[in-house]
Amino acid sequence: DCPIRLQASCGIFVEFRAPKRTGGDAVDHASCVGSFRLDGEPSRAVRQRSVSFQPPTGVAPPSIRVAFPGGGDGSSTVEEEVLAAVPEERCLERWMRLGSTSEQGVTALELIDGGDEAAPRRKGAWLFCGRQFIRVLGPSQGDGTVGGACCRSLQQLEALCGAEPVRAELRTRYEAVLGEVEQPGLLRIR
Repeated sequence: DCPIRLQASCGIFVEFRAPKRTGGDAVDHASCVGSFRLDGEPSRAVRQRSVSFQPPTGVAPPSIRVAFPGGGDGSSTVEEEVLAAVPEERCLERWMRLGSTSEQGVTALELIDGGDEAAPRRKGAWLFCGRQFIRVLGPSQGDGTVGGACCRSLQQLEALCGAEPVRAELRTRYEAVLGEVEQPGLLRIR
């Protein structure tokens, strides 16, 4: 019921952020793909999304303050982000490592649509970490109704463009899958 992020050492990440309730509203979906890199010092980072179920806000990705509690053993990370819409507010996220790094390697696959040139293009990533995997696909930021918009949220985009075109694009051009490798060649979607 909480978001799950898989991240490779090269900085590529995928986040699975589905609606909190079964049959939840599409506007609550916030899965994304992007890159995470340090920003000049070990306690600052930038998380740049390349595909997101939420529209871009039009501001540069903020520098995030990063802390590694627990003596820096990497078992958890705390990220503090200043919210662009309300600078006096902060978003604080705590990410926990599941298993040790020696037990789990991460495999990252960048996915690029190689289909029909006339068809709308999609891209994304598929990351495997131990037995877990997440795959997220969608139009690049700047493409489509959602990725090409510039607003605070999907709710605002629906108010501007209408709910049906936004939801139709989310249904037909976006995918987010969370699952488990049961055995080599057999994947189970949660």
